[in-house]
Amino acid sequence: STISDWHVNGIEQLASILEARENHLKHNSNVLIEQSSEIVGVQPEDNNQNSDTKNSSNHFWSWRWVGVVLAAMALIGFIWGGVWGWQVYQQVLVVRDDLVQLQSLSAGSITIENLRKADARLILFRQDLETLRIQSSPGLRVIGPFLSWYPIYGQDISHAADLMEFADQLSGSLLAGYQAGAPFLEPGVIKYNPQLLTKLLVAAQPDIQQSKQQLEAALSTRSRFRGTIFSPKIQAVFDRIDPLLPQLENGLTLATVLPSLLGASEGPKTYMLLVQNEDELRPTGGFITSVGSFVIKNGNMFGLEFQEAGDLEDWSLPYPNAPWQLAQYMNSPVLVLRDSNWFTDYPTAVNWIEYLYAYNHKNTVDGVIAINQQALVELLQAIGPVKLDGVETPITSVDVIQYMRAAKVPPSPVPANFYRKAFISQIAEAVMQKISTGNGIDWQKMSGMFINSLKEHNILLQFDDPQMTNLLAGYGWDGAVRPGNADFLMAVDTNVGFNKTNAVVDRKFNYDVDLTDLTKPTSTLVIFTSNHANSTASCVQWGEGQHPEEQAYPINYCYWNYLRIYVPSGSKLESATPHQVPADWMLLNEQIPARIDSIDEGITGVNGYGTMMVVPEGQTLDTSFKFTLPANVISIDSVSGTETYSLKIQKQPGVISTPTLIRIHLPTNVHVVNVNPKAQLDGQNILIQDDLQDDLTIEVTFSKP
Repeated sequence: STISDWHVNGIEQLASILEARENHLKHNSNVLIEQSSEIVGVQPEDNNQNSDTKNSSNHFWSWRWVGVVLAAMALIGFIWGGVWGWQVYQQVLVVRDDLVQLQSLSAGSITIENLRKADARLILFRQDLETLRIQSSPGLRVIGPFLSWYPIYGQDISHAADLMEFADQLSGSLLAGYQAGAPFLEPGVIKYNPQLLTKLLVAAQPDIQQSKQQLEAALSTRSRFRGTIFSPKIQAVFDRIDPLLPQLENGLTLATVLPSLLGASEGPKTYMLLVQNEDELRPTGGFITSVGSFVIKNGNMFGLEFQEAGDLEDWSLPYPNAPWQLAQYMNSPVLVLRDSNWFTDYPTAVNWIEYLYAYNHKNTVDGVIAINQQALVELLQAIGPVKLDGVETPITSVDVIQYMRAAKVPPSPVPANFYRKAFISQIAEAVMQKISTGNGIDWQKMSGMFINSLKEHNILLQFDDPQMTNLLAGYGWDGAVRPGNADFLMAVDTNVGFNKTNAVVDRKFNYDVDLTDLTKPTSTLVIFTSNHANSTASCVQWGEGQHPEEQAYPINYCYWNYLRIYVPSGSKLESATPHQVPADWMLLNEQIPARIDSIDEGITGVNGYGTMMVVPEGQTLDTSFKFTLPANVISIDSVSGTETYSLKIQKQPGVISTPTLIRIHLPTNVHVVNVNPKAQLDGQNILIQDDLQDDLTIEVTFSKP
């Protein structure tokens, strides 16, 4: 080509110029030698005599030639480096503009139009990034590691090749993820039923797998420079991206597992549905009033059946012994399915539920889903009212709880075929029918409702699939008691009064943490339990003396409660204010002394304490506990030297909210570095108020002078 000819001719001309210059230097050197000989009166020697001098001269000029070549190479390298650096810099600006545009799109609302713009921008970003990688390689990978000393930007330059690789892999994952999710965001999908949505999900699996592989590669690349401190702008990007990476990973895991859970890839799945009534509060959300089961295949739910929990008992079989509290306070010496959620840890309760379910069912289940009344309220908020046979007006989220309470009360006269829990099947079938058709259901709103119910523990999930098990555990949606390495608090009520008084009972927590002596942290918990029942009758747990007008659904009664408190292992109960219960208030006519029980339910990382209490109608009881806390509630950062107090309060399922006031008292000589946004600082005291609608985590970081 012409360009190649130019290169060849140019090289030939450069060689001729250098050869002429060398001959000129040799000639001048010979003339200088002859002239110097004449001046000092010495005749030139013959060639043999002057061989050493000529060799020395040739050696000298050879080194000069090397110097000329090196200088020329340095000049060429400098020019090339400047041009290369300018090209790379210009391409960096292009890539930066792509990122700014992507950031702008991500800050906007999630619409089809914005997602399509993001898809196009992602494609352009990857193309521009590839151009930058080609232009900067291999020079940047070779030179970069030697420039880590450069102020501010040294780590950016040193890890530039890895940063581009990470950006390419992450953008590739997002692009494949968009390709997988785009069909679900089309306007018509809002009317799809679960079967069609499941079909779309199965069809999207290749893109989902590609997105997952790209993300795994990105996470591996990220691990190579995790902990590196970049320039402020680059560091700000990672501060924003890093918390989102686990969410993206979990989302892809869920998308991978869902086809199996929906009976689309490994055959039909059978699930148990626990219907819990929080008006009679139990540790996992409420008394198990009914047990249902259904089958799901290719997203289609069918075979829904319910049985009243009391009808699942076969007294010809040997049942295990019940926890001693059930025997002593409810005269229930054996454990049956309706009481199997006595255990606060939901995975433990599920083991007992499935064990006792097998007493009269030959089939096993692939998972156990527990819901309470509040979950139904939130579900109807998402899908809208449902129409029931024989009911004039549709049932809405506003009146569904009142409808269910009233449905248990038999009319007068009582029909021969009256079944007080028939409404459970009627509502469940109406809801399932509406979901199955998909008509008018906003699936984005539906998924938001489902996540909110999981966060508030109104829905608890257990699946046999190990990936789903790990995913639920990571979010704390499996109902397990997990204290972590910090201060921990969980208060659990258990209604043992054979009534529905929790409908009119509320609680309030005050938790006071004293850190003024960091070597001996202490805490004091005060629980205020108020019974707003509208009655003045005496407290009769069972039998004569109960309110005859409320036998069908007894709400306005005394509140019999076995209260449990869970704190971190290593804590020590210093004092408490339990309450004595008179003998005539108890079913077995035995007085319960004011005592605190030390309980061990096999929950790792906690100490458990329990106490029996009865709150009469219209009264409030306050119960206090003072603890010495373990040293690990305060952690020390080895680099900065700052100290952090951490607290997790886990919400009991079935309780909508609990007003909670937290006071943290710090030493006088410390400076608060960081604290939760809700906190109020009052000198060395920190106040935090919360309604405890879901789990609460608090961190207070401080430094000493």
